[in-house]
Amino acid sequence: MTTSPPRAHADAAELPPLLPAARRLWKHPRLMHYNRLAALVLAANAAFLWAGWPLATPTLGHAALANLALAVLVRQQYVVNLLFRMATSAPTHWPLKVRWTLGKVYHFGGLHVGGALAGTAWFLALTATTPDGPLRAVGWALLALLALIIATALPPFRSRHHDHFERIHRFGGWTALALFWTHTLLSSPGPLEVGVLALSPSAWPCPGCGWPPRTPRTPAPPPRRAGRFDHGETPFAGSSTTISRSPLREWHSFANVPAPGESVLPAHHLPGR
Repeated sequence: MTTSPPRAHADAAELPPLLPAARRLWKHPRLMHYNRLAALVLAANAAFLWAGWPLATPTLGHAALANLALAVLVRQQYVVNLLFRMATSAPTHWPLKVRWTLGKVYHFGGLHVGGALAGTAWFLALTATTPDGPLRAVGWALLALLALIIATALPPFRSRHHDHFERIHRFGGWTALALFWTHTLLSSPGPLEVGVLALSPSAWPCPGCGWPPRTPRTPAPPPRRAGRFDHGETPFAGSSTTISRSPLREWHSFANVPAPGESVLPAHHLPGR
């Protein structure tokens, strides 16, 4: 019995029709869901600017805070797990197209990027219109810090110096939070009081940005390809857990691979490896 060579089968195979140019463009890697979400946040801010122009000074501050709060809170561990819980809870009888789209939830980082860029731009506009004095000095200091955080988050730096990126984000974020509170107090028309900080809409979303919803975990010595530790309960598929060997300096988030009573983490993602 003779068989046709593999090349003959390949030549005889009927390829699916080529997608229209517009759909091929929409599937370009540059237009992945991550970038679409970032662009959506920026577009929403541009629409807000166009609809409300000219904007009052307090509006600039509130717009900056709303975007920066979005940037930080969307990376908060409870929020991340909530997003994945909702995305993975879709019934299997839902259309595949819908469930496929929900599976793109891991691109949520686009909201983080869009919020950070828009928030920094709004705060730049606010600082540029602030009269000279201590308030403006704090504003420029905060802008310099935000620029440092954004610059070190870019792929060329983040991929080569990831631990430095983590620390700059962590300690820079805490410092930025303190500067935001200082900016809020200095911008108060009345005496500097704790009550001003507590009641100001420019400050109350910020505390949630700095809460670490984590407990230190030290994984067991990992085998060649995976590390295991006792989770205490079986995590749901799509959830993540943070672990640290130095809780003050850095935390690392890992996707859980559920198993009865434990999680499995890829060894190459473990901190220090």
